[in-house]
Amino acid sequence: MSEKQRTLAGSFTVTGTGLHEGKPARVTVKPAPENSGFTFVRVDLPNKPSIPYHPKYIGPEQRRTQIVKDGTEVHTCEHLVAGLYGAGIDNALIEIDGQEPPACDGSALDYAQKATESGSVEQAASRRMIAIREPATFTDKDASITLEPANGGLTIGYTLDYRVPFIPVTRVEHHWTPQSFVKEIAGARTFCLEQEVAALRAMGFGKGATTQNTLVASPKGPIENTLRWPDEYARHKVLDLIGDMALAGVRVTGRIIALKSGHRLNQKLAAHLLEGYERQSMTDQTPSPKPQDIQGVFALAPHRYPFLMIDRIVEISADGTTAIGLKNVTINEPYFQGHFPGKPVMPGVLQIEAMAQLGGLCVKQTADFGDKIGVLTAVDDARFKRAVIPGDQLRIEAKILRNRRGLVEMECSCSVDGEIASSATIKFMMVPGDGLGQQANG
Repeated sequence: MSEKQRTLAGSFTVTGTGLHEGKPARVTVKPAPENSGFTFVRVDLPNKPSIPYHPKYIGPEQRRTQIVKDGTEVHTCEHLVAGLYGAGIDNALIEIDGQEPPACDGSALDYAQKATESGSVEQAASRRMIAIREPATFTDKDASITLEPANGGLTIGYTLDYRVPFIPVTRVEHHWTPQSFVKEIAGARTFCLEQEVAALRAMGFGKGATTQNTLVASPKGPIENTLRWPDEYARHKVLDLIGDMALAGVRVTGRIIALKSGHRLNQKLAAHLLEGYERQSMTDQTPSPKPQDIQGVFALAPHRYPFLMIDRIVEISADGTTAIGLKNVTINEPYFQGHFPGKPVMPGVLQIEAMAQLGGLCVKQTADFGDKIGVLTAVDDARFKRAVIPGDQLRIEAKILRNRRGLVEMECSCSVDGEIASSATIKFMMVPGDGLGQQANG
């Protein structure tokens, strides 16, 4: 049974001072409809313009997350959103009376605790979920974020390396649940290095920062403050990542491993997750793949006589990654006239073609590629072990190893009466059919 979206059971208000603007700030967080995500409403402006917390509205500010729409902006919103998202809230309306929410103590704890105290209610819609199925890595100079498949929810690992002697290389790992987030991550406070303070102030940052809402790291420890955990700096980076990841509006199953990442790289991750969810949703709306007789093959394949090499798809997995097709080889095949006169043998290249066509039919059943057709890009490790002659029934098997936006790699084989006739690793890509004519799959 799928998890349902959650919103707040009631509203709560937080007041204070903005971290960077240094101005009095007030936010009221309210329940919101399903599928609305997090939306900021500037109640201090005429017409109360709203800005969805979404990758398309990310602004250019550094050292914080800013969202901008039609000239209206809100920034340093990652801690507030982390508190909500981390506490298990999916939808909330955030009314704010300025450009920046209250900094509180520099963490997300106030927001997470108030969300928890307010309680949450289940909504009718299922959560927008995405499972990491393939490893992927994003880099920015010496920083990186790596995604890995994993079962059992979301795990985030972060390695902090500031290359200063008083902050050792620190690694923290967090297995997310609403309870673990509030207990282990929400209270981790923002920080900077002592030697950065003057430069940051000169750049306009930290007008509302104090040693009580910002840990100022020095050789003797935080100035006028103490750490809540020995690895609090690294924990705060996990908090930032969760707040930025919430831009995607999805829940993630898998493992995220971050090295020295900041807001820009985190935001790139959010965009990637949203793109993956939307692509997955498109696939989910495609009818489940199923075996096909010749009429079904005609409906899916761009090929026709004399180049259609699949007569029937007899088996296909629910996810469309494995399939078995049949080709009945008869003496009426036109290529037997010349290959070879008196000794008809099915050409090996046509066995490769049959494998590629089966792969293309699999892909066409699992995503809406419109009029796109499969065009071969590579054939590796091809082996031919048995002659295929008239009267044989060719059993073609395909296993898709990778399918990245229509760039497909698969392992294939052809057999007759249980004996392997040929095998190969085949790569093809789905491209628009206009003007390609007979180039499809070969």
